[in-house]
Amino acid sequence: MARYCHLPNYWRIDDKPVLVLWDMSLLINRFGAAGTHALLDDLRAFARKLGHPGVYFHAMCQEPGVLPLLDQLAASGVESYSLYNAIAPATRAIPDEVELPDYGEVAAAVISEIWPEIDAASALPCFPNISPGADNAPRVLMRPRPAQPSRAQWPGTVIVVNETPAAFEALVQAALAYLNQRPQIRPVLTIGCWNEWTEGHYLLPDTRLGYGMARALARGLGVNR
Repeated sequence: MARYCHLPNYWRIDDKPVLVLWDMSLLINRFGAAGTHALLDDLRAFARKLGHPGVYFHAMCQEPGVLPLLDQLAASGVESYSLYNAIAPATRAIPDEVELPDYGEVAAAVISEIWPEIDAASALPCFPNISPGADNAPRVLMRPRPAQPSRAQWPGTVIVVNETPAAFEALVQAALAYLNQRPQIRPVLTIGCWNEWTEGHYLLPDTRLGYGMARALARGLGVNR
């Protein structure tokens, strides 16, 4: 808080610096929802001593341990939540015999299944999440490939193919439409990620697509660049 939250480009909601908590299960399972709420209130009080009007706590709900506790987020003191990379859990909508799911098909499942499902899990505002891809291969040792296709056996991790700027742009536009249909929540869209190279979802330019994904994001948001 002392080093970063006073910076003029720090993300704020209601003029409060936003602090994203990665795995709320580590707090809730140790302190309970009420104890976690008290801890976050202490941090809000500390922020006020530093000159802020408080802290806006946002929960990132990608870790498996968090998902069963989504109904406890409000009682734990956070103010909103979202996923980190919605593409990854959406692959479950693709049959197991499809070893390398297509990005466009997975993105369609994000829109029709993942956003509504995660949104319904808590009374708190849920911000839709988008991602330009998913490829977890750098983080795992590749398994032997069986004769009968089974994504659970090979590659045994999330690898989505055919992620193109055009397909990502379509997902961005769908997310804006999703927000427009929910005027009761803030128009916040989370993006995973800027530089998650080892999980295959990043907006930074590369030798394959150049600035393609970043420009697709701009077009999807209606920014002419």
